[in-house]
Amino acid sequence: MSTIPRENDAAVAWCATHLPIWTANAAAIGLDPLELAELSTLISEANTRLTARDQAKDAASGAIGSFNEAAGLMRDMAALQVTKIRTFAKASDTPAIVYEDAQIPAPADPSPRPAPGTPVLFTVALDQSGALKVEFKCPNPPRVTALTYRVERSLGAQQPFVFFKNAKERSFTDDTVPSGSGDVTYRVTAQSSTKDGAPGYFTVRLGVNQQAQPQVEIIRQGSSESEAS
Repeated sequence: MSTIPRENDAAVAWCATHLPIWTANAAAIGLDPLELAELSTLISEANTRLTARDQAKDAASGAIGSFNEAAGLMRDMAALQVTKIRTFAKASDTPAIVYEDAQIPAPADPSPRPAPGTPVLFTVALDQSGALKVEFKCPNPPRVTALTYRVERSLGAQQPFVFFKNAKERSFTDDTVPSGSGDVTYRVTAQSSTKDGAPGYFTVRLGVNQQAQPQVEIIRQGSSESEAS
């Protein structure tokens, strides 16, 4: 470990603290008064330049803040002009010429939104009335929003899927399953205003437990009809 601090600011303070001690005890500690006088001059010079450096840093900090403020106001005003140019170009018969004259790029054509995701991880439960309550997940790509979920139902093997409802949330209730139904398969498709996602399927089995109470369980689910039938 160095006796004298390696960081210059700390070294200046350390030398300034030790100089009067060394000067008072020069003979007793083997130091040359002439060299101590030279050290005193060097300490004074270092302190002067340290002060100048700190003042320059303060001035620079103020200048940077002033510059950032001015640049921010400039950018806001320039952005307003760009907005006006784009509005003018949009209403123009020749928007490409407007952008060429302004020397700014025309807006890029928005990329088409991807299709919604596939409903997965279905869960079911029976409420007190005996209605089937369904919840599920549907991981969707970025920018895919404002979805509805088309629910279709098949009331048995080899039976066609029939439209049941459009759900606005990732859940729905079915209180119209005919009495005595066994396995019921649902097909759920996420839909945006322009595209449908791949459907998710799940099959539930309705029955009663040992206490003759109604019960329901999912026996199959997946992303294809064969997986859930």
